[in-house]
Amino acid sequence: MYILLMFLNIVSISSAQEHERDSNIESSWKDRVFTGGGLGLQFGQITLVNVAPYLGYKFTDKISGGLGVTYLYYRDNIYEYESSIYGGSIFGRYYLMNQLFLHGEYELLNLKVYNEFKKAYSREFAPGLLLGAGYSQSAGGKVTFNLMVLWDILENRYYPYKNPIFRGGISVGI
Repeated sequence: MYILLMFLNIVSISSAQEHERDSNIESSWKDRVFTGGGLGLQFGQITLVNVAPYLGYKFTDKISGGLGVTYLYYRDNIYEYESSIYGGSIFGRYYLMNQLFLHGEYELLNLKVYNEFKKAYSREFAPGLLLGAGYSQSAGGKVTFNLMVLWDILENRYYPYKNPIFRGGISVGI
């Protein structure tokens, strides 16, 4: 289950201006706002549907941050388990250079887990503190391909993603 959830965030299509590295400090706030998100689908013995939009802001050429929400429907026909996982995140990035960046993210997810003591399912919050680095490569025009390797330093037992966490995506400028 965890491996599939880890790779769920691999494909992310974004509508963003995050990777345009102009040094025009006088740009309007509209030029600094970016948005995007992820969509993941899998069907079969395990069904996954993931929707994860985000909204961010470029504070400077090198620093950006934002907020995201996550909804994940997960069904495992083998173990007869089903859960809606939802939550939010806050993230920040620092660009060391145009293509290399550091990424930090705090995510809090709520999911259904089995409680051994009560012998029943209950909903629990699972925090994740993801730290890592990423690489951004222009594909021409306003299209950028991004890869990240992240590590959850909290390692909460209910957090659905396990270390290392690989994410990737495509950003398309507005």
